[in-house]
Amino acid sequence: MLIMDEQKNLLIVNGITLAQTGSTPPFNGNSNMEENKYKRDISQARDHILPQIVGLTREVEARQSDDFLSEIYFKVNYPKTFLAKSYQVESIYRGAGLKLIGSASWIDNNDEFGKSDFLLGSRDSIESFTDLVRDTTVQVQQKEIRRMEEISLLNPTFAVEGSEDTENVYELRFHEVKDIDELIERFINITHIDIEEITVRQTEDRTVFIVCRLAADVIHRLRTFNPLRSLYSANNREILAQGESLEQVRNNYKEVSLSQDEMRKLPWIGMIDGGVSKLNGFFATVEQVHEASEPANGEFMEHGSSVASVILYGDLSKDVDEILRPSFRIQSIRALPSESDIEFNLLTLDWMIAEIIPKYENIKVWNLSIGPVGPVQDEVVSSLTQLLDEVAYKYDVIFVIAAGNTGDQNGVGRRIQIPADSVNNITVAAYYNHNGKRDVAPYNSVGLGREGGKLKPDLIDHGGLLPLDPVYTISSYAYALNKMHGTSFAAPHIARKLALILNDYPNFSVWEARALLEHSIALRITDLKAIQYESKGELSGGTSQLIASLPDEVRIMYSGEISAKSYLILPIPLPDNTIAKKAQITWTIVTKSKVNPNNTDRYTEYGIEDAFYPDAEKYPFTKTGETTVQVNLASDEGIAQAEILLDQGFKQSVYPKREPTKYMDETERRNELLKWDTTKTQRIGKMVSSLNNPFIRLHGLSRSDNRDRIKYSVIVTVKLINDVNIYQNVLTRYKSLQPVQTQSENRLQV
Repeated sequence: MLIMDEQKNLLIVNGITLAQTGSTPPFNGNSNMEENKYKRDISQARDHILPQIVGLTREVEARQSDDFLSEIYFKVNYPKTFLAKSYQVESIYRGAGLKLIGSASWIDNNDEFGKSDFLLGSRDSIESFTDLVRDTTVQVQQKEIRRMEEISLLNPTFAVEGSEDTENVYELRFHEVKDIDELIERFINITHIDIEEITVRQTEDRTVFIVCRLAADVIHRLRTFNPLRSLYSANNREILAQGESLEQVRNNYKEVSLSQDEMRKLPWIGMIDGGVSKLNGFFATVEQVHEASEPANGEFMEHGSSVASVILYGDLSKDVDEILRPSFRIQSIRALPSESDIEFNLLTLDWMIAEIIPKYENIKVWNLSIGPVGPVQDEVVSSLTQLLDEVAYKYDVIFVIAAGNTGDQNGVGRRIQIPADSVNNITVAAYYNHNGKRDVAPYNSVGLGREGGKLKPDLIDHGGLLPLDPVYTISSYAYALNKMHGTSFAAPHIARKLALILNDYPNFSVWEARALLEHSIALRITDLKAIQYESKGELSGGTSQLIASLPDEVRIMYSGEISAKSYLILPIPLPDNTIAKKAQITWTIVTKSKVNPNNTDRYTEYGIEDAFYPDAEKYPFTKTGETTVQVNLASDEGIAQAEILLDQGFKQSVYPKREPTKYMDETERRNELLKWDTTKTQRIGKMVSSLNNPFIRLHGLSRSDNRDRIKYSVIVTVKLINDVNIYQNVLTRYKSLQPVQTQSENRLQV
């Protein structure tokens, strides 16, 4: 326990009581602006597209019949000017009988980029599509044709490992398949693999996954297999980064004997790994809730026991003679392969997670330090990433995931490993201690993440570096400590800390805890931080880092739901008076999102756009052809000026003047403002004199036209520089606001 300084300002948890429903601003679309985006008129567009469709049909006729199923998979490319949801092509697809089954971003050799629609259709529907492109008089369809840049057959993307004469384990992801028997028949005809040697899973949306061993010559034969979307490695990771051999030292720690009552008081946490040695008394609080029927592999059991050691006991040291007391009860899923099945099978792991996690509602935090060797690919979402995001969304749990240990590789191989691209979960990199400093481990796989979760890794913690700074862990055998390093042992540090926070404050949801965590780190981020290499930051201050702010700050949580397409106003509480001249306002938004795994360019279904308004009374008045006039409606003079402007034909904006005012296109909103990301932060500095009832406006977003409810948590920290009375003065002015309840008066658990 840490005794809190009475000057520390505790988190205000019910900022949502101040929220107000926002008005929907009128659509200000400019038809001339849209017209300027088109490169061709309808006649030119037809001349550009029709030969490409003819080429597509000729290629289908020329290729082997085994390359295709009964229907054809092809793509239509669009330039970056048509990325916004409002430009999505629908009418001509529907009219031709084509089905939109997915999408992805693309970039060409000239660094031009855009998106591809993935389409499925019969030969008849492709002929109907040709007729519509040639003859349609429907204005909407003509505009859709003018947006099209390129049409071609779909071919798979491959991430292949090993030499020409070696076999490796791969996961193959197929597009939506109507007849899985037809697919498997074609696949076996091409590969000559026995059906008993493949693992197959089809999801609810008819996407098919196959895991099997393939040699290079077989992979080559699959390069023109039309229904195949991607092929990527599913080999198991090495236990240690850089292939280090396992070293051990004598364990001088002593086990503690807990009564059943003492055990029942320990909080729960989950782990998915190689299993834990139950013969070792140090793991007496571990319950193996699922394991394969075959005996566990010894090396993987050692990995799982080491991960469990970090979760239970944190960092250990050699030559220490003291009693160890566990912090948790662990429910462990042994997911790594058995002796008789040494290949890592992604689909088997998927099944375990989908079937087992929902049964344990008592566990909100799961550690995952295992996964396949293979970098994240923007063009495709792995089955494991998809499943972790879906389970996290549906069951209100969070997975803490090791980033991977491929930082010593070149090129794309260095990128974070599957499933560290999960957008609803937390990815962890590692640091090591050296000369009194914490340095980023050279073996860390690096970011960025995918669309919807670009800023990865999220966090960094102690993963060590052999031989300089080993992580000491309890071995499968009680007499030994393992000397380990890797992101596998950094992740359980974060899982441990997050689970302790949720145990201390059980009223926080995992999304609120994640928001508090992300926000506390964002407050420390500088513009120079290279997040893809260093992560966003470290949880080094325990609970107090999350819920206690500095003497001249106040921190407020706003949590709730917002309907897609609706607006919500979050007033930012300020005191009536302050000695401060300057203010800094930082806010973090975390959303909980469904995912669209077939649409990698729009993987997250939900998003929240945020905008900051420093002065609730300063409104823009606009008139076509005239300079915008800013009017302060808080004064009698401003009210009079507004009446004159209205008489002159000006229109008052629905909302006050926002900051920043720079116009951004869809690409800039996605990349700079992280429009569709599940977590994001903004910070703005203002003179106090320019703030008048400031607020943040939220806009709920959905990729579909449904008015779905979107869960979110917003954390705002207001810093009035050197005003140590801000906290009490805010509580005095806003009587409804309530600080978080700590475990006991003036005490916080860390």
